[in-house]
Amino acid sequence: MAAFGKKKTSQNPASKTVPSTGLLWSFSREHIGAHWPLLAGALVLMVIDGAAYGMFAGGVRYLVDDGLMAQSLGALRWVAIFVVTLFLVRATAAFLHRAIMRVVGLKIVGDLQVRLVRHLLGLDARFYQTTPPGELIERVRGDTTALQQVITTAIMSLGRDTVSVLAMLVIVLWTDWVWTLVVLVGAPLVVLPMAMLMAWVRRATKRARASAADLTQTLDEIFHGHKSVRANNRQAHECERSRAATHVYVERQSWAEIGQAALPSMIDLMAGMGIAAVLLFGMQDVISGEKTLGEFATFFAAIGLLFDPARRLSNVVGQLQIASASLERIYGLLAEQPRILDSESPQDFENPAGDIVFDDVHFSYAPDKPVLQGLSFRAPAGKMTAIVGPSGAGKTTIFNMLARFEEADSGSITIGGQDILDLRQADLRAGLALVSQETALFNETLAYNIAYGADFEDQAGIVAAADKAQVTSFQTDLTTAVGPRGDSLSGGQRQRVVIARAMMRAAPILLLDEATAALDSKTEQQIQAALKAVSDGRTSLVIAHRLSTIKEADQILVVEAGQVVEAGTHDELIARQGAYWRQVNNQNTAI
Repeated sequence: MAAFGKKKTSQNPASKTVPSTGLLWSFSREHIGAHWPLLAGALVLMVIDGAAYGMFAGGVRYLVDDGLMAQSLGALRWVAIFVVTLFLVRATAAFLHRAIMRVVGLKIVGDLQVRLVRHLLGLDARFYQTTPPGELIERVRGDTTALQQVITTAIMSLGRDTVSVLAMLVIVLWTDWVWTLVVLVGAPLVVLPMAMLMAWVRRATKRARASAADLTQTLDEIFHGHKSVRANNRQAHECERSRAATHVYVERQSWAEIGQAALPSMIDLMAGMGIAAVLLFGMQDVISGEKTLGEFATFFAAIGLLFDPARRLSNVVGQLQIASASLERIYGLLAEQPRILDSESPQDFENPAGDIVFDDVHFSYAPDKPVLQGLSFRAPAGKMTAIVGPSGAGKTTIFNMLARFEEADSGSITIGGQDILDLRQADLRAGLALVSQETALFNETLAYNIAYGADFEDQAGIVAAADKAQVTSFQTDLTTAVGPRGDSLSGGQRQRVVIARAMMRAAPILLLDEATAALDSKTEQQIQAALKAVSDGRTSLVIAHRLSTIKEADQILVVEAGQVVEAGTHDELIARQGAYWRQVNNQNTAI
């Protein structure tokens, strides 16, 4: 058994990876290919940039033989004009293709982030129960941003530097193919070490990306729980926790960076051996008169210039390993599929205002942990049904099942005679207005949060809902921002905003899960009147512990161990002196 306080690694679905074979190709086809006109233009500019690099090396021969050795000022002037023109063309081409690639890189990463968010929002509630938010943030932001370096730098280097290397090879082969073979004698010696180093860089990068996700999750927990941290005087503890997570990330990322930095050094080692060899063999041919000094200078310049783009290309190999590690994590996330799907032949939601019927519904979050065990009840249309019972009895699970956040293991749930499995999830949820214990507010204005899920342009409706829910009693300016997660508001104020949101929707079914739990007695009475007004004509299901909230319900269901053990009005259940009566007495008029 794990010791208390030890963090266990969760085996969540988002930790899956998929085989790396073809990932770069799949990514290129799906995202890079969409920008082919810009990329084609950038590629042409890269060819010009790389070719200009080679033409400069080729011009060294004429500079030495026709200019310096012949002592011709006219030739030197033409060479100078040629060099200035060449560098002007190269500078223009380099600027344009760099700018294009940076813009394209940002667009591709932005598109991929949007795709990930859209995919994640389509996954089930169970996925979010097992996957930390920091893990998802790191995949959406960190892993996709890591790809931007590949898109902007690696592709640019592949285009420009490949042309440069080919141009230099043409020049050195044209000058002397024997010298070229001598220079390249050291190449086979670094092939195997480079292959081993590339595999090592990839493994180190995968570990670094995983630790980056852990660090993001740690920071998310600290900042989200800042009040609890201060209230329990745990600032030093959380600082140490973040320091430890940062240390692991820095250590793993450092190894990845060290490995990537070693790749160009291998090219430099090969370059050193090659240049030394050409000095020994080449100068002998110049001294013997078989080659001119200009030919040797051209060859020597081309070899020197060849290893610079070759070094950058070796960096690309390291960057592709980093990209593969990030793509494995991204495509692993995209491989996740929702468990709860719409029917292949969905029906239209014909009678959302009809009776809600649970018939012998069984549900378990885990095989050995049943929550609902043959739950059956009918909630009459247009009436209020209150659901009471001890904690863990399955009350909130009933709401989750009704909204299809979870799906029954067996049994059926119908609304107006239609099985909810036959409905589109979007249509089903459009017929529900849910006020839960979780007051999910966004860092936007009060008006935005009230109209969330309704019509943002309905200013009159927003103001009316704010008035009914007593939002205007603490803030008349509905353009006021509520802060991150609504932290600038009190618990009761946040609850009133969520209630106003439910009032804004014209949903025929109203689900209230402890809707007035965070309110004081006076405000609760005011909200109760508003809820009564908004629930008139709606089919309402209410979970509450306060007797004042439920005693006026048309029907009260007492749920214990996932089953309805009693049903009736408040007076009927009190008269029976059963489970409901015991709960009222045990909790002193609070259920």
